[in-house]
Amino acid sequence: MERKSRVKKLVIDTSVAVKWFSQERDTDSALLVRDAMITKKVQAQAPDLLLYELANVLRYRPGYVNKDVKLAVQSVHDMGIQFVEPSRSFIEHAVKLAFRYDITVYDGCFLALAIITNAPLLSADNRLINKAKGFSRLIHLSQFQP
Repeated sequence: MERKSRVKKLVIDTSVAVKWFSQERDTDSALLVRDAMITKKVQAQAPDLLLYELANVLRYRPGYVNKDVKLAVQSVHDMGIQFVEPSRSFIEHAVKLAFRYDITVYDGCFLALAIITNAPLLSADNRLINKAKGFSRLIHLSQFQP
């Protein structure tokens, strides 16, 4: 009997996407996530905020110029990530989580999406992981298994 493979749902934060465009710690793990998305083993979701944050981080990276940032954002758009626009209740949830864990509302958006979609949140942001230790859906990028 052939076993049907299930697509894993996963929320990714900006720290994962940034690693697709840089050589640093956990870049190999980030590329595994990207490959799992491309081969449809993983369906990634993220607040649309990820695109703004990614563009901003890359804009300030040494060696990146306007065209590089534009191409990076376009390639992320083309990866099939389901981007979620913020509704009123989504933002309210993000703000509540920001106060609970003493994090930015931006980070709270990623946690809120993980709750709303009942999916794990994958992050390489050690500061977020340390502050939100009680958030059971938060997984460090290095722990990703396709």
